[in-house]
Amino acid sequence: MDKTSQKIKQLEKALFESEERLLIIADLSYDLLWEWNIAIGDLKWIGDIDTFLGYEKNEFPRTIEAWENILYPDDKERVLNSLNNHHNKKGCEYREIYRVFNKNGELRWWEDRGLTRWDDNGKPLSMIGTITDITEKVLEEQKVSLFEKKSDANRVQNIFLNMLDQLPVCFHLQRNDYTVPFANKMFKDRFGDPEKGKCYQLMHNREKPCEPCPTFKSFDTHKTE
Repeated sequence: MDKTSQKIKQLEKALFESEERLLIIADLSYDLLWEWNIAIGDLKWIGDIDTFLGYEKNEFPRTIEAWENILYPDDKERVLNSLNNHHNKKGCEYREIYRVFNKNGELRWWEDRGLTRWDDNGKPLSMIGTITDITEKVLEEQKVSLFEKKSDANRVQNIFLNMLDQLPVCFHLQRNDYTVPFANKMFKDRFGDPEKGKCYQLMHNREKPCEPCPTFKSFDTHKTE
């Protein structure tokens, strides 16, 4: 290869890398920018990765292995497989959401996006990408999801309790101490407020439990009388 061809190759490489940076910077909002030299494993962080993870200045190693070591175990295999698949599918963007540990062992949620530069034979040479900390967003979404699940559970519970109230028979729940934590409408109409007495007081007007208690006997024998 003559000097002119070499120069052209160098200019093409520089242009490609500058276009990558502009694309990343213009297209995304992020907290950190990273560059990974795949051949030698160096990982350059553009931004204060040390403070970001709670380390002292220059304490966090600038290697791909250091990044792998802070990945949450349940996410690690998925993330590394995604990265490998990206390298094998030239042209697609790498994007993953995963958890990492900071220095104090606290979990943070990251959104990681990147682009790869390949050689003429399709071998990945380097990557450039961004990290966005989305921890607060994820935690808020989890709160909303938990609230919605509780709301759904309460809705189903209310439907079930309303069904019990519509039964044409008395229905109640009974604890081992003879209290009645729940009773349907017909039970309340017939025997009164279950919170005002034990089952034997409400249902049988007794001062002491029935001996033997037919409810507990049914539980033990799995038969009704």
